[in-house]
Amino acid sequence: IQLTGVRHDQPPQLVSVTYPWTVQTDAAEDRLRRLVETAKRNSTVYQTLALAIPVSGTVVRDDGALPI
Repeated sequence: IQLTGVRHDQPPQLVSVTYPWTVQTDAAEDRLRRLVETAKRNSTVYQTLALAIPVSGTVVRDDGALPI
């Protein structure tokens, strides 16, 4: 996972975070979606950030399949 944050200088604060998440799996798309939702729901960092700023991203398979 690679995170990109956007910040303002005045006042100094993060205003958004985006991420591309590349996974190596042969899991079915619905199972992968459930995994992503479970990871978001149980991530302290994700939940803390999402309460304060927009957090968005894409999940893609490393075989080039379409984003999840």
